[in-house]
Amino acid sequence: MKIYKLSIFILGLIFIPSSLFGGVPESFPFVKHIDGEVTPNKLYSILLDGDIWTHLNENKSNIRIFDDKKNEIPFLLKQKETYKKIKESVPVNAELVSMSHPKNNSIEIIFEFKHLKPIDFLEIKTKVQNFEKTITIYESNSQDKWKLLKKDTIFDYSAIINHRKLSVSLPKSNYKYLKIKLDNIVENSESPFISLSEKKDLTKKSIIQYRKTIYRKTFKVDQIIFYFSESKFIPNTKIETESITPSWSAQIKNEEDKNKTEIVADTVGAPLQAAVISTKGKIYGRPLIVQTFKPESEKWETISRLKLSTDRNNKALIPLKKIASRRLRFIIDNGDDQPAKITEFKLNRVLYQLIFLPDQKGSISAYFGGELSLFPTYDIQKYAETQDFIFELTSASLLKFNHPKKNNKEYIPETKKTTKRGYAFLFNTTLFLLVLVLVGVIAVVSKKMGITTDEKK
Repeated sequence: MKIYKLSIFILGLIFIPSSLFGGVPESFPFVKHIDGEVTPNKLYSILLDGDIWTHLNENKSNIRIFDDKKNEIPFLLKQKETYKKIKESVPVNAELVSMSHPKNNSIEIIFEFKHLKPIDFLEIKTKVQNFEKTITIYESNSQDKWKLLKKDTIFDYSAIINHRKLSVSLPKSNYKYLKIKLDNIVENSESPFISLSEKKDLTKKSIIQYRKTIYRKTFKVDQIIFYFSESKFIPNTKIETESITPSWSAQIKNEEDKNKTEIVADTVGAPLQAAVISTKGKIYGRPLIVQTFKPESEKWETISRLKLSTDRNNKALIPLKKIASRRLRFIIDNGDDQPAKITEFKLNRVLYQLIFLPDQKGSISAYFGGELSLFPTYDIQKYAETQDFIFELTSASLLKFNHPKKNNKEYIPETKKTTKRGYAFLFNTTLFLLVLVLVGVIAVVSKKMGITTDEKK
């Protein structure tokens, strides 16, 4: 039974067409060569241009990268972003080893660090107010000999000013133990008020008694937290775009007493951030309809209704929110005003990049186009979720395409693939039947051998 299941599994692998995943350059009708040679284990990026966008499908799955030996290179298709570097304070796990009270009105607390990380600062948590304490930090690897690391002051002047300092910065240190010493833990203070009382002695002579109150204030530490600073990259909110001039036309339509200006633009299907319309003269508050053309229904679909107003330079910025369409239409309702005359039309295209990490030296090319619908899963896609990847990406080498797109001479059209798949199907069917016969023979022989063994017993 196990052999039979194994044969079915092998057959299933045989019947899966490799071209479905685009594992060979022959699956793509177009190619663009990338300038220069790449170095192994180094991150590279290259921006998608109009040539590639023209032939990408809606899922952006019909593109691959191959080297000059036809080895597929894992890549990531990602929107281009800029990052800013920030420092984040991360708490460090510290285990309390001991706490003692020396005779000099101080307290000593020893902490052990299981994972040695450079501590940048510590913070004292306390609810006590109106104090000033000297704090001394020592370091050691064995607790036998301590080395002075830092001496500082923590304070709270709430009674005078809203100012409080409870953190102490530390020099970079990787020692296993830290000892925190806080001085003057218990404070005795004399009340400014004096109470007087009169008492008579045995001779009935009056005696005046003075009484002062002494307050004892103990400094209580709720928690001591150690931190180390970790660099982190976060994306900027600004979307990276490039300005392009598509093929467009504008005309004034006066149909059914409706005074409208219509702009139709043909694009390559890349995500668009905004459209910039330049007009002859000022326009303010005119209704605007933005539409995309749906090839499957051959109809225009409205995606937004806005108000068109131009700035001092007679330009209007129309948000498109990353819509990806190969055809756009903008309809301006002029009302009773003079028709809007369009002098210039531009689109802000969102920048996307191919990011890849080659494992050997050589020249590479991008292959694209065709009818592939499945995007492969690469390890680099998981790696892209880490901070290490972003750190590498900020210093990645930006490559360029050295020539316009070319027809892939090795491309096998779908018609030829179908014929070849027909022969492959006959071959696979024959192979499957042979596997079934082999499995049957093995089963019969095994059964007979079992019967023979039983008879001997």
